[in-house]
Amino acid sequence: MPVDAQVEQQVNQVFDRIMKAYESGKIDEAMGDMASDADVTLIEPGPDAIHTGQSDVRGAIQADWDATEGDNPVRITRKWMTSEGNVAWISGEQEISVKYNGQPMTMSGRFTAIAKRQGDDWKFHTLHFSTPFPGRQAGEAWPSQAMGTVKAG
Repeated sequence: MPVDAQVEQQVNQVFDRIMKAYESGKIDEAMGDMASDADVTLIEPGPDAIHTGQSDVRGAIQADWDATEGDNPVRITRKWMTSEGNVAWISGEQEISVKYNGQPMTMSGRFTAIAKRQGDDWKFHTLHFSTPFPGRQAGEAWPSQAMGTVKAG
């Protein structure tokens, strides 16, 4: 569905603000562009990294900052958007550079973000960041390497 140019500009502006705030550790600014809903959600790649609610999301961002040294630049390498009414969806790919335990590291990943209009403003309700499974090669449906134990049900 085509995105209205004004909606696209407004949503991108808020998304870019959140990314800049995250990069420089301005957690209050990042949270200011998150929806006020009790179920606001941040999903990160770790096995225990689903955070719901303002306090939990804020704590997760703080933990990211506490574990790294200096700024955490995020580079969006590809992004697309769709919207309908008061909801917009952004998906894409990004690279984040961090310094962890004194070592620089760059992680490539993907993101999905859901924004909704609250009054005259756009706020993000859900941010989901993921990284590709390391054992899966391009063109494969499943990793050729053993994935370890898979639990059923």
